[in-house]
Amino acid sequence: MKKLIFILFLSIFLLGSVYALDCQYTDIEYYNEIDSKLVNNVGKILAEPFEISPSTIIPQGFPTIEVYNPNRFDLSINISYTQVISSSLTGTSTFDSNLLVEIPSFSNVTLKGEQGFGPGYNNYIDLSSIKYQVIEPEELELKNVEITKNQTICKICPNGKQCLDDGVDCSISNECGSGICNIAGICGTKGSLFIVPCPNGKLNCKNESCLTPSTKEVGEAYSCDWECKSDRGKDGKCLPSIKELVYWIMGISLTIILIGISIIYFIKNGPLTEKVKELEDKIKDLETQSTQKEKEIKKLEEKGADLNDMIKENEKLIKIEVDRVNSITQIISLKKEELKHLRGKIKRRTEEELRDLEHNIREIKEKEVSLKQVNDKLEKEQRRKEKIELEERKIETAKLLGVSKDRIILYGEYFRWKENKISNGMGEFAHMTLYKRHISSKIPMGYEVHHIDGDHKNNNLWNLIAIKKELHFGLQGGIVKKGWEFGLKYLLEQKIVKEEDLHDYIKTHRKELKEQRSLKI
Repeated sequence: MKKLIFILFLSIFLLGSVYALDCQYTDIEYYNEIDSKLVNNVGKILAEPFEISPSTIIPQGFPTIEVYNPNRFDLSINISYTQVISSSLTGTSTFDSNLLVEIPSFSNVTLKGEQGFGPGYNNYIDLSSIKYQVIEPEELELKNVEITKNQTICKICPNGKQCLDDGVDCSISNECGSGICNIAGICGTKGSLFIVPCPNGKLNCKNESCLTPSTKEVGEAYSCDWECKSDRGKDGKCLPSIKELVYWIMGISLTIILIGISIIYFIKNGPLTEKVKELEDKIKDLETQSTQKEKEIKKLEEKGADLNDMIKENEKLIKIEVDRVNSITQIISLKKEELKHLRGKIKRRTEEELRDLEHNIREIKEKEVSLKQVNDKLEKEQRRKEKIELEERKIETAKLLGVSKDRIILYGEYFRWKENKISNGMGEFAHMTLYKRHISSKIPMGYEVHHIDGDHKNNNLWNLIAIKKELHFGLQGGIVKKGWEFGLKYLLEQKIVKEEDLHDYIKTHRKELKEQRSLKI
């Protein structure tokens, strides 16, 4: 359950980290990685590998390893490993184990070594020897495979650097994530209908450049007509203002009046026919020029009307753009409210799941307490049975020795006995006495009495045999709980004893066991 909580919080942390990138424009980066997975015979990945905890070197007892199933389904595996046992006296020996184990989903299983030894031995499971294969629900093998993964990264622009966010200063469009560096030198302006504001008192000219108004003289070229000091232009050149034209026309008219007066004067004062004719020609020219100027004025008035229409049209477009921006703002506000509601919903759901999780943890703890009580009862019953078995063994040994059971003393794993109640010391080992009384008058030099089934409290005569001391040391505890027939077979196969070394008690007991098996069949 702790692993589930850890995975939940790890997922929340990783989900938040995706949105921690310090950039507005992002891309997905794909990469390959070699990882160990459980695959079927066609190479399809079906499960995550088991997690195996290290084995510690222990001075006595049985070594263990923990095997954890990280998958959401149960798996049955065939696992093999090697147990290493070493001491300064006997050197190093190994025992191979092969087990079929079912491991529930998201659970640990403890595997124990085959052999347990007393003080003076280093006892552990070699992790490098561990091999396993999934048997059910189908056969799977642990293999290294190439897996494609992805991660979110900041977008790289054509200039080879991280793209600039909207609103950041820029010099060229290739620097911006939006692909646009506007005339104000800022990233992110999109659409021809959006009017870019210009800094430092400059005006936007056709959404192409920022220019200073009223700087061009009459006759100079312009990009927008408001650059002309006269606010008038034609064919890319500044024209005189309406006021200047009026003054010019008034000057022409005054000149005509003065010339007319002069002509009248000269007509009245003498024959000036030729001069009058010249003046009439000049007057006609002036009238022609005046007509042309009037036409130009009319055209300017028409152009002014067109400009007014254009201004009105731009105002309409600006209003449309402002309405669109307001609409987007409203949508953003609605989305923020939705996001706030969603966050609250997620928070409430998470709190409910955490409450359920705490309830499950309490139930598990209550079950653990109940299970501990059951285990305590089982352990108590086991101790009671062991005590009864020990008492039976003591009575059995006392009967073989022909003494009362109060003469029998448990010393470690062996029984000792005293000749009488007032004898000093711990007395002689019971199995050695029984061997010398009933099997052989003495124990040969360099030999020790061995319990064939490995149970040092079982002093039946058919369970005792003399073997060499150096061979006996290596057998201590090696065949415990594996039975008398296994122990005898092991001694014969390893050539520790020969068939002719077996005394009559052993042969008789072996024959009786065979007869019992034949009767059962």
